[in-house]
Amino acid sequence: CARGKRCDHAFRLLDEMPTEGLAPNVITYNAALTSLALSHELRASERAVALLERMRSQGVAPNTTSYGRAMATCLKAEEWAQTLELWRKMETAGVRPDLSTFHAAIRASGRRSEWRKALRLLDAMEGRGVPPTSVSYAAAIIACAGVPRTDEALKLLKQMHERGVEPDVIVFNSAIAACDKGSRWQQAIELLSEMAAVGCHPNEISYSSAIAACARGQQHERAIELLEVMRVKGIEPGVIPFNAAISACEKSGEWIPALTLLEDMQQRGVKPNVISYSAAISACEKGRQADCALDLLKEMQQLGLQPNVITFNAAISACEKGEPPRMQTALSLLDEMRKSSLQPNAVTYAAAIAACGRGGMWEKAVKLQYQSDTECGVDISCYNHTMQALVSAAQFDAGLALLDRLNASDCSNSESDAYTVHHILQAACRQAGDLDMASKVQDLIDRYGFKKIPP
Repeated sequence: CARGKRCDHAFRLLDEMPTEGLAPNVITYNAALTSLALSHELRASERAVALLERMRSQGVAPNTTSYGRAMATCLKAEEWAQTLELWRKMETAGVRPDLSTFHAAIRASGRRSEWRKALRLLDAMEGRGVPPTSVSYAAAIIACAGVPRTDEALKLLKQMHERGVEPDVIVFNSAIAACDKGSRWQQAIELLSEMAAVGCHPNEISYSSAIAACARGQQHERAIELLEVMRVKGIEPGVIPFNAAISACEKSGEWIPALTLLEDMQQRGVKPNVISYSAAISACEKGRQADCALDLLKEMQQLGLQPNVITFNAAISACEKGEPPRMQTALSLLDEMRKSSLQPNAVTYAAAIAACGRGGMWEKAVKLQYQSDTECGVDISCYNHTMQALVSAAQFDAGLALLDRLNASDCSNSESDAYTVHHILQAACRQAGDLDMASKVQDLIDRYGFKKIPP
């Protein structure tokens, strides 16, 4: 039953044993726990924990295998806290852990961002007679990568070499991922070279993580070079490394290479997805290429790809940065989002408000500000853009009313953020010679104790 993943049948047999005059022992209980670990039942983790309690109540002491199967079931169900609770109970019961239980506890610690606990568990393995393997180190490195604690992850890789534990591709990939999360693109590339030096061949995941690290470091040329290295090594890039490379171009503000990569992937038979187009549209937005961004949005929809909030945000922001600004198109995209059952967020509204401000539509900007407050809560970026729209149109009275609305709101913005909105209006009033209005703004700044905090 365990091998056939038929946990219900296994439990029925377990329940029938006493009626046949048979007392379930640790072996039969473990078989039932194994069936749960192999099953896809929604309540498998709950049943595994209950079965351990049933064992104890029947005078059958759970052994290492019992805890290992239950922990594996909880880990599979993403019950990280329960996995660690079972580890604690196993320790309290004096049951000796094995490799699988150590691995489960290290993985659960990592998923709970308890990287120090993961490292303590790794350090404890040798002393408990369970020598760490490459899988052990990979789990601990992943725990450090998620935080991220890149230095600790790289120290573990060095420790493996010192202890004679051969790192495999999973270990290296985990370390490269840690470099990505920690913005260490140079070290990510160095690890690719180290892999080749020890005879461990990088795979698509290795290169994808290294390219992502280059993206985070705004090194688009290095990212594109790594794509070419993949081809030279006989690894045809898939959608993930292409997306990482396009993202590198986007973060570097290089819209032309981004479009080239998008075209290249299609020519090579790699179908772009929503992430591909979103990154390319964002690259066009950063390059102030509104027409290209809108063309890409239309192209992806023609391919049957549904834009998400990130895609629309980039397209709306491109409308704001276009020359001239496409405020009407930005508003149309906002309506299209709602028709697509997508909820605009504060970033959406900030971009649409900015577009209206650049196009002289200050009244619409204020209306959007009110909608943003209602749907997304108070966001200081939206208020900054709305105030810019008002002062550009010399609507100082409306600007003062906006400050009253901001100050009356229940928001958690810092004093420096609130000061910025006030300062925009005050500076515009002084420049226009409206010193009376500038004085009123200063009164608000003094009343609420707003202060400019140096960067």
